[in-house]
Amino acid sequence: MRRLGGVEGPDHHRFSVAYGAAMQNDARILGAETLGTTLFMIGAPGAVILGAPVLGATALAFGLSVMVATAVVGPRSGAHINPAITLGMLIARRVDGKHAAMAWIGQVIGAVLGGAIVLAVANSQPGFERGTFFANGWGDMSLGGYDWPGVLIAEFVFSALVVLVALTLAGDRHGWGMRSLVMGATVGAIALVTLPVTNVGANPARSFGTAIFSSTDTSALGMLWLFLLVPLAGAVAGVALWLMIDDTRLEQTGLFLPPIAQARDLADHMVEEVVEAVDEVVERAGQVDENR
Repeated sequence: MRRLGGVEGPDHHRFSVAYGAAMQNDARILGAETLGTTLFMIGAPGAVILGAPVLGATALAFGLSVMVATAVVGPRSGAHINPAITLGMLIARRVDGKHAAMAWIGQVIGAVLGGAIVLAVANSQPGFERGTFFANGWGDMSLGGYDWPGVLIAEFVFSALVVLVALTLAGDRHGWGMRSLVMGATVGAIALVTLPVTNVGANPARSFGTAIFSSTDTSALGMLWLFLLVPLAGAVAGVALWLMIDDTRLEQTGLFLPPIAQARDLADHMVEEVVEAVDEVVERAGQVDENR
């Protein structure tokens, strides 16, 4: 029976080849995450702010933006472009603290820079009003009028999903072409589901980069806390889900705590008991058939 996190595998404390020494240049990590997040802000929220919030077009814009940004800066920084992904990588020990810090700084700078560029372009249109600036929110701020409980659940679940996918793709066997394609498809699918609910969130950098440019008479900044904190909690859940399907052990990650390990061992024991009981029932049923 595999324990949570799998059997003992290779030393996952070491970074994979894709996250090797070439990526440990602080300036490159900072610059790559800044560039990648800027490209994402221009191509994703920017497509809605400068155009029409059509569901299919929005999902395509988000997906393609992530795909392009990942392909461009992935070999330099891992193309997290999302603080939740960076947190997941840090907990899973795929990156170190310095890498994570540089990535987070770059993501904040890129979010502000990308939002500023979109605003500068939008202001050239006569009669343009910032309004919510496609910021995330609930109630009147949600395109579908969803209230905060549904928005909170969506942010948590889809942040966990995007971190799970990012960690799964971080192995040596996946090239950057495949990673950019899958990450783009993942974010595009998330956008299809969450556009009417949260205005497409699950990324604190994206949420910050639009809320700070919204009009002061909106509730965007007052609601920003949920879109900063809940995705980070979802990142922790994403790492836990990843451990269920990866060979990395719980003890090799930042999630290892004695109570969690005890809970894992208890769950393993319970599952083993159930499996043994099922095997016994099947064996007895087979003996009955043979005796007939």
